[in-house]
Amino acid sequence: MFGYAEHEFENHPEAWSSRIHPDDAPGVMTALWPCLDGKDGTASVEFHMPCKDGSWLWTLGRGRVIARDASGKPTRMIGTNADITERK
Repeated sequence: MFGYAEHEFENHPEAWSSRIHPDDAPGVMTALWPCLDGKDGTASVEFHMPCKDGSWLWTLGRGRVIARDASGKPTRMIGTNADITERK
C-alpha cells in the first residue's frame, strides 16, 4: 500500500510511529493512549503516512493490544491500516 518492500519497514512500533505525519502525530498518540494504558480495547484513528515515492497517503489505522507484561505494559499490538485517501 505504501510502496515499501517488507525488509524496508522494520517490525517495531517506532518504525510505524516515526513515519506518521508530524501534524497528525499528537492526535494519533491521543487516540492510542487509552488502548495502550488498558482503558480501552481498541483504537481507531485517521492520519497521513508516507509512501516510498514521497507522497502521503491518508490512512485509517485500527489496533488492539493483545499482550501485556506482569506490570500491565503493552508488549504486543496488532492492527490494520486502510487507504482512505479517496474518501478524504
